[in-house]
Amino acid sequence: NYGSSIAPLLFGVDVFVMAEELNTLPTSVPLNDPDAIRRLLDAGVPPVETGYGAQVLEMGRRYTAIAREYPKIGRYVHIYHPDLQGPMDICEVVWGSTVFMALYEQPDTVKAFLDLATETYTAFLNAWLGIVPFREGANTHWGHMHKGYIMLRDDSAMNLSPEMFDEFIRPYDQRLLDTFGGGAIHFCGRGDHYISRMGQMPGMHAIAMSQPELNDMERIYQATVDRGIKLLGLKRSEVERALGAGRDLRGQVHSA
Repeated sequence: NYGSSIAPLLFGVDVFVMAEELNTLPTSVPLNDPDAIRRLLDAGVPPVETGYGAQVLEMGRRYTAIAREYPKIGRYVHIYHPDLQGPMDICEVVWGSTVFMALYEQPDTVKAFLDLATETYTAFLNAWLGIVPFREGANTHWGHMHKGYIMLRDDSAMNLSPEMFDEFIRPYDQRLLDTFGGGAIHFCGRGDHYISRMGQMPGMHAIAMSQPELNDMERIYQATVDRGIKLLGLKRSEVERALGAGRDLRGQVHSA
């Protein structure tokens, strides 16, 4: 597991690794520099071997070689695609926390970088698929199987209004869902304020959310399970609470 900065590191930002005893995955150092962002825009889609890219792709080659040599491993052990996050998460991690001011002050520059992040995600995942093709019909990710092929991450969305979700997240996520045959979306933190809009995205078949206690779960259920969208890895305590209250989960929930 190369952590959540595989895609950000493609842009040449510095890797950040904490002390070994803390057992924490690597991340990256944000730029917080609009001029540096503009230089990245001028440079275009970076080479897929940058940062950890070459190591991640080599990992795929090793795993597929093992799968060929040992047919039962190849049949029963699924290789899930690398954690490339999502366009807005990539943008925030590369840009830094000042991106939230830039959403108001430099929206065109943010959207240009979101375009670049989407193109970079596409280039890297296509390189990965040349090594580890999708299995037909479904994707396995984090031990879950869902319809569609990619797992996007929208952790940055909890900081944005529903209207800003529609402007700065939804179009770029949708491009990736359309390009790669649909999939699922993960988010940490609160998402009940934009979940109705996320639930309307074509090709978005499942949600993996990590903190139901921070959400109005009835709003979550109305936008997901009531519309045939799965919830993956939902905390057992929340499932038991909902069922105890008489909430019909419609067979659409996997409990962790």
